[in-house]
Amino acid sequence: MLNTDQHNPQAAKSRMVKADFVKNNKGINDGADIPIEILHGIFDEIHNNEIVLKDEQPALGNQEILTAKQRKEAAIIAAEDLAKRSEALYKGMLKGPKTKKGVDGTFHTAISSGHSKAMFENAWMSMLTGLSGPLSEFEHDEVIQTVLEGFRAAVQISGVYDLDLEKSAFIGTLAKNTFLSNVAEMKLKHTRVVKVLLELAISDGNNLRTSWEDILRCVSQLEKFQLVSSGALNEAELRVPRG
Repeated sequence: MLNTDQHNPQAAKSRMVKADFVKNNKGINDGADIPIEILHGIFDEIHNNEIVLKDEQPALGNQEILTAKQRKEAAIIAAEDLAKRSEALYKGMLKGPKTKKGVDGTFHTAISSGHSKAMFENAWMSMLTGLSGPLSEFEHDEVIQTVLEGFRAAVQISGVYDLDLEKSAFIGTLAKNTFLSNVAEMKLKHTRVVKVLLELAISDGNNLRTSWEDILRCVSQLEKFQLVSSGALNEAELRVPRG
């Protein structure tokens, strides 16, 4: 989140400062605060050195403009990479001294939704990683249903708060798991992914914005399948060129 905030041109007018970063990370060390000098060090490191993926480096070095598809793929890869780094950092913090100060085990019900956006912006990468693994690896109906409900909720939250990067990452991951470009390997779970994408298009279409590209590509593929089944198109013409 900090890397995007500091280096995304769209956030130039409202970039986070150190005080904001410290405030956003209050109480995350098992109810206690991380030492302020550590947070300042993290802020300075990311502020001065943008995190750039290897796949993005050639394009950036040549000053090429990334296509919408490349940006979405980069967002998904970045989410997975940063989620792993966050998990490693969190595990490292857990090994340090713990305190129960300020934690009494009581559940408090929120009285407003104003905090939800900040919570989601901090947690979405871990959510995407946690949902993507089971979707790729498991076939069990209950697991897939739970995972797809998670994707649906994440897309809807992203849409409500106009979080285009997050929304593109979740929609792009779903689109990749339709397997519409490789029908021979499609399974029941892949058809359920298609169904979720179409349902999101109907229920949340006004919030999808640039993510419509992935959904329309799926719709186009489904239309081609219908033409093949009716004999108006042969299977060779069904193949979608990569790139």
